[in-house]
Amino acid sequence: RLFPTADITAESLGEDGAVYLHIFNPLPFDREDVLVCDLDLPDGFGRFVSEPFYGEKIIGFRIFDADGKEIPYTVEAVRQNVRKRVSAKKLTVVHVHRVSLRARLLAAGTTVLRVVPVSGRVHCLDFLSTGQLRAENEHLSLSICRDGTFDVLDKITGTAYRGFNRFVSDTDTGDGWFRDMPVSGTAFHTCGDCRGIEVEERSCVRTVFKITQALTLPEEQIWEGNINETYGGLRPSTVQKDLLIHTHVSIERGGRFLRLRVEVENNVR
Repeated sequence: RLFPTADITAESLGEDGAVYLHIFNPLPFDREDVLVCDLDLPDGFGRFVSEPFYGEKIIGFRIFDADGKEIPYTVEAVRQNVRKRVSAKKLTVVHVHRVSLRARLLAAGTTVLRVVPVSGRVHCLDFLSTGQLRAENEHLSLSICRDGTFDVLDKITGTAYRGFNRFVSDTDTGDGWFRDMPVSGTAFHTCGDCRGIEVEERSCVRTVFKITQALTLPEEQIWEGNINETYGGLRPSTVQKDLLIHTHVSIERGGRFLRLRVEVENNVR
């Protein structure tokens, strides 16, 4: 999952031919959340359809909650003909459909969703995206800027927050327990070196952007000695490298906050 929600999912095939998705909520209160689930649809469940006819084929199905209410979803990825072990001596073939949906989960218990095959492809076109690099829900409006930062508008209060996703790196000579900046330490800031913006997901329940920035840093911090083999001091290397920072920003339907995940390709010392 891109943004884990601590739910445990499992699939079971019912006598009616439907697949039942079991979602466990460990928290002591009901919650409504966006989930990303892998559905293992058995061979023979429904039929593959493609739109247009030469497009990627997926299985058509609808998802219902315990009250029979249909739950909108979006298929994020498909892996066909996956061999799955169901016992020590038995393998079965499944077609894995990764879907994102918003569901209400019971407190400290299991919520069961029913997945029913249909003859055609199911569409949900009520996207959160309002532009190439913009998306909004009931509470927030998100705008991704070309320099790698992003702005957020609180639609309830009308307050705008600008310039998120800036990074600073300064020299650290700590030992893991303590942190200290040497006398010759320098702070390095990201300054608009955006290497790319991707729309990782555009669905009816969330939109996910991936922003890649570069932060130029010294290759290493050098501990110098003098001619008498004693400690001489610290200085940054004159060789510089680009440290890549990937920020995943997600806005979800009904969400009052954004979800973020930051990955750093650490290639300096």
